[in-house]
Order: sequence, then structure tokens, then C-alpha cells
Amino acid sequence: MEYNYEKVAQSLRLMYVGNMIIIASILCTILAWIIPPLIFLVSMAVLGGTVISLVGLVKLRSEHQAYRNAVITLVIVFVVGLFANDETIFGALMSMAQDICNLLMTYFVIKGTNAVLQSKGAAGQMELGKKAWRWQLISFGAAFLSGGITLLCLLLSGSLLDSPSLILPLISVFASLAISLVALVYYLRYLKQSSEFLI
Repeated sequence: MEYNYEKVAQSLRLMYVGNMIIIASILCTILAWIIPPLIFLVSMAVLGGTVISLVGLVKLRSEHQAYRNAVITLVIVFVVGLFANDETIFGALMSMAQDICNLLMTYFVIKGTNAVLQSKGAAGQMELGKKAWRWQLISFGAAFLSGGITLLCLLLSGSLLDSPSLILPLISVFASLAISLVALVYYLRYLKQSSEFLI
């Protein structure tokens, strides 16, 4: 299959830039607590980063079936997100479904990008994609385990407010966040390097 390498590179670059804007905006929320008017700017930056990333993904849809699957999964994420919350069992299930769909979307992006990279003989870059995917799976598993540990401690102690029952959930949450950060770094590095390779 013949790919439009320039279009794929530009789209992956948009996804990378959009995600970087989102990350920077989320980090700025700390400042928004100190300077409340920044909340609006941070919200607009998150929205802008999301739109940029989505435009990149939508532009890819004609390049490979995996990218089309990623766009379909994205639509499902938005629909399921309307019902996701932590207030009801149904909402919690929808939140879990949203997390699974986000994981699938990442899988489809990596699969499509690796197919394009394979057509250019970029075995090393493809390996980075496989590593990014493995870290995504590890991150998903760690988040699931952390939630299970928190729930178990809550059920055993009746409350997470007393110090002894709070320690293990806190450790598991911070470990899960650290693993998620590593997974994000690998994924963003993969997007950036793949876009640079395909130019």
C-alpha cells in the first residue's frame, strides 16, 4: 500500500503537539489554584490541545485501516464519556469502558503508524512503538491494580481516612501515576520520532 508519508508525519506531529499542550496545561492547573483567572486560560489550552490532537488523528483516517479504527474508537470514547462518572455503578462501568477505549485507540494509532514505518523499513522506530504499547498495557494494569487495592482497603477498614488504611492506597496511586508518566513519555517520544522519521 502506498502511504502519503508527509501527511502521516504532519498528523503525528499534530497529535504530539496537542498532547504536549494538554500536559503543559494540566501542569499549570497548580498555578490556577493560586491565580483563579488562569482557570479559564488553562481550560482553553486543554481544549485547544485536545482539538489539535484530534485533528491530527482525523487526518490520518484515510491512510490505514488502523487509523480509521482509532477514529471510530474516539467517537465511542466521547459517547461513553457522556455517561462516565464515579457516582453510580453504571457511571463507574462507563468510566472503565472509556479507559479501555482510550487504550484501544492508542493501540490502533501505534498499529497504523508501525504499518507506515514498516513500508519505509524503519525497524528501530517500529520497536519503539512496540515498547510504547507495552508501557501502555503496564500502565493500564497498574491503574486497575491501584483501584483494586484502594477498594480492598476501603472494604477492610470501612474508611480511608484513618492513617494505616491510607498508606497502601497512596503508595499504589503514586506508583500507578509514575508508571503512567513513563508510558506517556514513551508514547509521545514515539509520535515525535515517527513524525520526524517520515518527513
